[in-house]
Formats: sequence, structure tokens, C-alpha cells
Amino acid sequence: MIWICRVQETIVAGPALPAIAIAATVASTAMSAYGAYSQGQAQSAQAKYQQQVAQNNAVMKQRAEVSTASQATVTETYQALQDAALKGRETAAEGASGTDVNQGSALNTTSNTAADAVLNQKTVAYNASMQEYDEAAQADYQQGQAGQFGAASQNALTAGTIGAAGSVLSGPGSVADKWYKFNQAGVS
Repeated sequence: MIWICRVQETIVAGPALPAIAIAATVASTAMSAYGAYSQGQAQSAQAKYQQQVAQNNAVMKQRAEVSTASQATVTETYQALQDAALKGRETAAEGASGTDVNQGSALNTTSNTAADAVLNQKTVAYNASMQEYDEAAQADYQQGQAGQFGAASQNALTAGTIGAAGSVLSGPGSVADKWYKFNQAGVS
């Protein structure tokens, strides 16, 4: 029969208690070490996943930047064609009405249309460059995030290993402490 009674720090126990207590401490140490190591592995895996997501997002933003540049070229060309068509319609209408298109208000209208066309093309180009810049900045940000997640992955592995080592190193001290207390109490 095993029984324990604690009276003023004096331990009275059955003969199997020291072996059980020491075995439990060894098992606890092993479980703590494994738990710390496993936690580090899990955190590392999570950070690696987040790193991959960030890298994928960066690639998508880089592709969007290229797509934006291509779309800008198409939009600029389309805008130039629309502006040229407008200028042609204005000139044809003024010529059909018998107005001299090279002087007076007809010339002013044509000049204003040409200035508007330049402004339209510059606006399209500016908007496209701002969109490209935004996509590039977001790609850079995602690359930075990927780097941080990569570092977090390595840190988690290191922390898990250190935690496991700490458990393993503290375990013998706990075993020795229990053994000492049992010996002092005269329990063997």
C-alpha cells in the first residue's frame, strides 16, 4: 500500500513513491521538451505558409504592374484616336458650314481640341504611372512581409529547440531534487 502524509515538510511515503516520483519527473521533462520542440515546428510551419502567401501576393502585384503598363498603352492609343476623331469631326463641320478653319473661332476651337487631346493623353499616362507605382509598392511590401515571415520561421525553430533543451537541462535538476528530499526523509 502506498500512502503519503505531509507534516511540517516531513515526507512519509511507501517504498514505491520515490521511484514513481522520479519516473514522473523524467516523463514530464521528456513531454515538456517534446512540446517545446513541436510548438517551434508548428510555429515555423505557420510562418513558412505565411511567407509563401506573401511571396505569391508579391508575384501577383508584379504581374498587375505589367498588366497596368500594357493597359495604359492601349488606353493612351484609344484616347488619341478619340481625340483625333473629335478634331476631324469639328474641322469637317466647320468646313461644311463654309467657315475658314484656319482663322478666327474655328481655329480657336481646333486649337482647344488639340490642347484637350494632349491633356487627355497626359492624364491617362499619369493615372497609369500612379497605378503602376502602387502595384510596384505593394509588390515590394509583400516581398518585405515574406522576408519577415521567413525570419519568424527560423526564430520559431530556434525557440522550439532552445525550449526543448531548457526542459532537458532542467529535468535532471528536478530529479536530483526529488531524490535528495526522499533521501533526507529517509525514504528509499
